[in-house]
Amino acid sequence: MVRTIASSLNPVDWKTRAWDRGPAFPMTLGWDLAGVVVRSTVPAFAAGDRVIAMSGQISTGLGTWADLVAVPAGLLTAAPARLPLVQAAALPSPGSPLGRRSTGSRRRRVSGSW
Repeated sequence: MVRTIASSLNPVDWKTRAWDRGPAFPMTLGWDLAGVVVRSTVPAFAAGDRVIAMSGQISTGLGTWADLVAVPAGLLTAAPARLPLVQAAALPSPGSPLGRRSTGSRRRRVSGSW
């Protein structure tokens, strides 16, 4: 369970609503969040950990525009330590293609840095 500190608004958020995709209404919208773990049943995360997540709302039915979100541990990752959570909330959806590219054996240079 994650207490949402910040969430972001991405094109996928308005498209979910405008194109009537995802779970039936009433539902909680939102794909990205940055927050603090308040309860965990997995050893990878403990109460107090700063995390970011992309909920995959259409497949999970979980929106992030809520105070508390029961995010599956597989969708969580540690938030960058040097980044305030309000800014970290903008990372999950836009950053997911970069994460997929950087998991291979070769590192790619992006915007002048590794």
